[in-house]
Amino acid sequence: MRNAALNIRRELLRRPFVCVAIAYLVLLILACIFASQVAPHGPQFQDLKSVNKLPSGSHLLGTDNLGRDVLSRLLFGGRVTLLLAAEAVATFVVIGAPIGLIAGYFGGRTGRIIMWISDLLLSLPALIILLVVAAVFSSRLALMISLGVMASPGLVRVTRAATLSVRARLYVKAAEVVGLSRTRVIIRHVLPAVLGPVLVQITVFTAAAVVIEAAMGYLDLDVKPPAPSWGSMIADAAQIINQNAWLVVPSGCAIVLTCVALGVVGDAIREISTNRSTVRESDDIPADSGTGVSTEAYSAAPVRDAELLEPAPDSVLLSVRDLSVSLSKDGGGITLVDHVSFDVRPGECLGIVGESGCGKTMMALAILGLLPPGVAVSGGLIRFDGKDLRTATMQQRRELRGREIAFISQEPMLALDPGVTVGSQLREVVRRNQGIGRKAGDEQVLALLAQVQLPNPEQV
Repeated sequence: MRNAALNIRRELLRRPFVCVAIAYLVLLILACIFASQVAPHGPQFQDLKSVNKLPSGSHLLGTDNLGRDVLSRLLFGGRVTLLLAAEAVATFVVIGAPIGLIAGYFGGRTGRIIMWISDLLLSLPALIILLVVAAVFSSRLALMISLGVMASPGLVRVTRAATLSVRARLYVKAAEVVGLSRTRVIIRHVLPAVLGPVLVQITVFTAAAVVIEAAMGYLDLDVKPPAPSWGSMIADAAQIINQNAWLVVPSGCAIVLTCVALGVVGDAIREISTNRSTVRESDDIPADSGTGVSTEAYSAAPVRDAELLEPAPDSVLLSVRDLSVSLSKDGGGITLVDHVSFDVRPGECLGIVGESGCGKTMMALAILGLLPPGVAVSGGLIRFDGKDLRTATMQQRRELRGREIAFISQEPMLALDPGVTVGSQLREVVRRNQGIGRKAGDEQVLALLAQVQLPNPEQV
């Protein structure tokens, strides 16, 4: 997670326009936070000798119809507008991101229920609901929380779609193979990969929240006069626009520039996320999955039908009998693996040869119980050390993965998480499977790297 955020930040700082946008947003936020120290006057200070004045040396952005300094009110009003927008964004993220991750990673009935609720919320008239909340509760906090709740289904849908794509990648399956818990896999390997799309949605919604809060202020639904906000300042300027048209410019430009800066940052994050994608779109079903290119059946050490009813000999460690994998659970779809049978004894090596796409990877994933969504074992038996893996529970399989049985991908670029260092991934596997501490895990990792004769294992 940290590495992904650092990579995005590093890429953003290489773009001049993005740096300008970030600098503007940082300065704006700091100026609003420290408005009491930065503003030349208080938000209610009146200079009755200078009413409706244009910018001057004493009032850099002029004054309003009551002689109040526009710059001071802009900074104090920005504190209100940005804080309320931040409350809506926090609600948006806290609800949308975790629920989207759960819907995408777990799928099934849970995912369907979540998407039904999201579609229901999206179908509701958000503006009318916000007006009702504002009228009933008369609370700015309730109004912005309601805004975040009403907008969160959009983030749920984006996060779910990104999670579905990441979930099928081999490095996520590799993390499951070593026995990591689902929570650990989501936080460590899935969340960093979907961080880019989530950040894009956050920047877009932040800009929308600023505009909506300003609209609420224009309708006198955020703060009560004479307390300033950007929306209320526009409302005040609209009343005397024929006398002092300049008064609408400062608050209007603040809103526009803030939204433009957020849009620039969001667009850059989107481009970075797209460019940094190192996994093909076809990773949802691995290259050796038999996607209809070839459904060639292969069989090592063929087993007769009569032998399918007999248990494997005690000397057999892994026994696969008449294994078939299809794109539909009832076996009526495209066949990816067709009646594969073989036995492997302790100390024995078995080679299965076939062209790309014939189903070798799908066969291995079927044995481990890691088939992608929509693909299932349609027939056959799988026994490991006397245990029936087809009827084993998820917890029983997790106890075997990484300790008794494992999968090593032929392509490290797909099987290793590009957002996490190699040393960190090795430490994760060692500590999970050996139950040792961090220091002992680091020593074991160094020993493993030295064992394969990598130079300078400490630096690696």
